[in-house]
Amino acid sequence: MRTVLIITWFVCVSCVSHAQSGFVASPDFDFGVVKQGERLSHVFQIWNTGDAALHIEKVEMSAAGMTSRFRDEVLPGEGAPITVQWNTTGFSGDVDATAIIYTNDVNQPQIQLNLKATVKPPIEFDPFPAVFFTVYQDEAPEKHIRIVNHEDAPLELGKVDAPENHYMVQLKTIFPGREFELAIHVRPGVPFGRYTEPIYIETNLLPRPRLQIQANLFVKPELYAFPEKIDFGPVRLSDLEQNPRLGRLLSHTAVVTSRTRALEILSIHSDIPFLRFAYDEPEGPHQKYRVTVDLIRENLKIGRVQGVIAIHTTDELRPVLEIPVQGEIR
Repeated sequence: MRTVLIITWFVCVSCVSHAQSGFVASPDFDFGVVKQGERLSHVFQIWNTGDAALHIEKVEMSAAGMTSRFRDEVLPGEGAPITVQWNTTGFSGDVDATAIIYTNDVNQPQIQLNLKATVKPPIEFDPFPAVFFTVYQDEAPEKHIRIVNHEDAPLELGKVDAPENHYMVQLKTIFPGREFELAIHVRPGVPFGRYTEPIYIETNLLPRPRLQIQANLFVKPELYAFPEKIDFGPVRLSDLEQNPRLGRLLSHTAVVTSRTRALEILSIHSDIPFLRFAYDEPEGPHQKYRVTVDLIRENLKIGRVQGVIAIHTTDELRPVLEIPVQGEIR
C-alpha cells in the first residue's frame, strides 16, 4: 500500500511541475465615451503562472473592426502583452465586445476579455434619426428629435425640407452650435395610407451638407382590420396529408375594428376558392369582430396564393373592407 501511495505522489508532482497556467489579472476594460470612427487600443497582460511554456493559439473577436496582436509563447513566470485594437466606425451607443484567448492551458483553455465603450457619432439623433406615427385621419400628434453635435467645430442648421402636405416642422436651437430640437407635427386630414418620406436639414458641414430623418406615417381608416394582410407563407401538401392537424396551425385571425360606429358583418367572400371563414355573430351591431380564416385542405392546388378577402358590412362610409391574402402551396 505504501508503494502505491509514493508512486501516485510522484506522478502528481510530475504533472504539476510541467503544467502551464494562463492568467489575466484585469480582463475587463471600459474605454468610456469615444467618438464614432475613433481607433481604440488597449493592452491586456497575460501571465503564465505554471512551470511549462504557455502557447497562445489564437484570439477571436466578437465585433467587426477588432484586431489583436500577441506573442504565441509565454515562458513560465513571465507575462506577455495582448493588444486589442478597435475601429469604432459603424458603431453607436453603448457597445459591448469580447475577445477570447485560446491557449494550451488544460484547466482553462479559453480566457475571455471584456471591452465596452459609449460611441458617440459626430452628430447624434435622440432617440433616433426617424419618427413613427400611427394615427386616424382627424388626429395630429407631434414628436421631437434632439440633434446633438459632438464635433469640435460648431454646427449650424439651416433650411428644413419636409413633405408639406403631411407634416409641419419647427427647428429650435437649444445651445448654439451644439444642440437643437426638431418638432414634427402631423397635419390633420392626411389621406388613408402608409407614407415613408425623408426630412432634410441643411448644415454648414462640407462632409455632410444635409442631415436626413426618416418620417414614417400610417393613417388608419375609421374601419380597419389587424393584421392588414394575411400571409400563409409556404404550405406543403405532403406535410398536410401526412399530418392533417397541421392545418390548425395555419389558421389566421383578423380583428375588424370600427373606431366610432357600431356595425354588422353581412357576409365574407374571397376570390381564393380554398378559404373558409368564421366570425362572431353577436346580437345587434358591434364595433369589433374576430374573423378566422382557414384553408380547405381538399381544395388546395399547387401554386402562388394571391387575392383578397372582402368583408361586407353595414358601415356607410366603407361598406366593403378588403384584406390582401398571399402565400404559396407547394
